[in-house]
Amino acid sequence: MGLTPAHEEILRGSHLFAGIAPATYSPLLQSLQARTIRVESGEPLLLAGEPPRFMGLMLSGHAHIHRESVTGDLALIATLEKGELFAETLCLAGLPASPMTVVAHGACEYLRLPMAGLFPWGFGFGPKYVEQTVRGQFPPESPIPAYQSRLRTNLLRIMAQKNLYLQSRMDILSARSIREKVLRFLEPYAKAGSSFTVPLNREQMAAYLCVDRSALSHELMRMEADGLLTYKKNRFTLLSGGKSKE
Repeated sequence: MGLTPAHEEILRGSHLFAGIAPATYSPLLQSLQARTIRVESGEPLLLAGEPPRFMGLMLSGHAHIHRESVTGDLALIATLEKGELFAETLCLAGLPASPMTVVAHGACEYLRLPMAGLFPWGFGFGPKYVEQTVRGQFPPESPIPAYQSRLRTNLLRIMAQKNLYLQSRMDILSARSIREKVLRFLEPYAKAGSSFTVPLNREQMAAYLCVDRSALSHELMRMEADGLLTYKKNRFTLLSGGKSKE
């Protein structure tokens, strides 16, 4: 696999590998037929229309998840940073083709984890069959089956957390005004401090909020004039009046 110390540090901090001993990373990943992939800026990690057969764990850099509308417009679904997963839901849903594209935003690396390695029996079998299938691949004393099981447990927890994120995204998009959408979008970032940087430029932020870029820029200027916030590019400061009211 050729994991670097920096890669191992990402795995140690990843929710997917929580509770798994670092010494077993290499044999565990080999058992899953995982590999590290490097892509340059603008290159796809996953293309819409491709069958989703792997989940990816970001090891460095950033990536964006896009979905194309029937009119050809690209909507930004989410941004990915190191340590974050993508495509796991698509795989487990059994979709024949991915409805979205994942594109590198700058050079990045990711760990490609084939779902066939983590779920060799497919889906729909009982726990006893699962245990026998996995145990049959390794010597009785091997810790790999237990760690594979832990990976699956961690994956379910991550998917539950992402479901909560999607509910939060729906809360943003349900806001009636651009101003309220902006405030709901910025509030989570402000939990770490009143000044913060968001990982989106203005065009990407407009796409994420599903609003026109010019209308967003105009509203940000109005919000600054009203004393709700200050900003420069993607650096924002929420002032005392900058709270969601809906």
